[in-house]
This record gives sequence, C-alpha cells and structure tokens, in this order.
Amino acid sequence: MTNRELLDQAIAACERLKNTEYHITIGKNNNETQIILSFPTDSFHHIIGFHKTKDVNFLHSDDRSRERIYEIVLNNTNNIRDAIASSIFIDKMIPRLTTIIKLEELLDNNKETYYSKSNYYSDFKDIDYDFVFHVKDEDFFMSFYFIKETGTSVQDKYVMVSTFEKEEPRGHCRRPHTLLKKTKVNKVGGTATIIFDFNNK
Repeated sequence: MTNRELLDQAIAACERLKNTEYHITIGKNNNETQIILSFPTDSFHHIIGFHKTKDVNFLHSDDRSRERIYEIVLNNTNNIRDAIASSIFIDKMIPRLTTIIKLEELLDNNKETYYSKSNYYSDFKDIDYDFVFHVKDEDFFMSFYFIKETGTSVQDKYVMVSTFEKEEPRGHCRRPHTLLKKTKVNKVGGTATIIFDFNNK
C-alpha cells in the first residue's frame, strides 16, 4: 500500500468516527467510570500526526484552525494529500495512520484493555491523558489509544488525544479496569447498539 493510499484510508476512518460515539463503562475496586468517547474533527490533527510533517507548511499555519486544516485535507484542496504523503517525515505519521484505521474495528471487537494514567507504564508519563486502552496484535505490537476528559458538558465526554503503535513497553502495570458495558451510537441516525454487556456475556 502506498503512503497516499494509507492516508486516504485514515481520512475515511476519521469521517466514520466523527459521526460515532462509544458509551463505555469500566470498573475497578467497586468504582465505575462512564466514558463517552467522541471524535471531534479538531482532534484528528494530532491523532493522524499532521504535526509530524514539518515540511508541509500549510499544516502548521497559526492562523488556521485545526478543524479548517482537516477540512482542507478531507477535500484534498490543492492536492494537499500528495504533499503530506510525500513528506520526508511521513514515516513518523504511518504508525498513527495505521492505528486510526484499525480503531473502529478494535472497539467493536471489545478486546481492548483499559488503564488509568496513575496505573500505567511510566513510558507515557509525559502524555496528557486520563485513560489509555491498548490492543495487542499477533506481531507482538500494541496499538495505544490515549483519551482525556473534556468536562464540557453535564455528562462529561472524552476525546482521543494521541495514538500510536509500538512494541510492548517494559515494566509493570497495576491491575487494569474491567470493561462492563459498551454502546455504539450513530450520531446521524440516532441509533444505539449495545456491543458488550458484562452481565450478559
């Protein structure tokens, strides 16, 4: 697969995710946490790794919002996708592109493991997040997804702030949270589908 094809697939994945929410309940030590995971378009700038392509000046213009930059890439204005795919820094983006492409399928399969920041590997201490979930693949790599509470509504939502692939970190974690329930919501059609319920496994 070419870099351009990989970028196109990542943008298509973002377009699906922006119309999707996951309502996730996790528990630990008799305490439950409700996570409403959403994907606003301004979050894609960092998730996809636009900040990594330092030689594509348009992506780093201070007078353009991240939502506007995403729309330009979505519409491929002035063949901006070719410029990104040809960046000398594209190798730094590729792990992020592959993880966002896989994300919806992984969440729908309910195989992820959740940790809070204080319980997780110190490798990630510099990332600003509240929870991380990961999924280990058959090649002994993990896909990591970091989420942060936004606190913008009565029922606080969470957004993804970073994602990447890497070999399994060294070190020990405390016991993870248990996935209790997950509902997938289509924000356009208003439909909600329960895709995991611990009490009805």
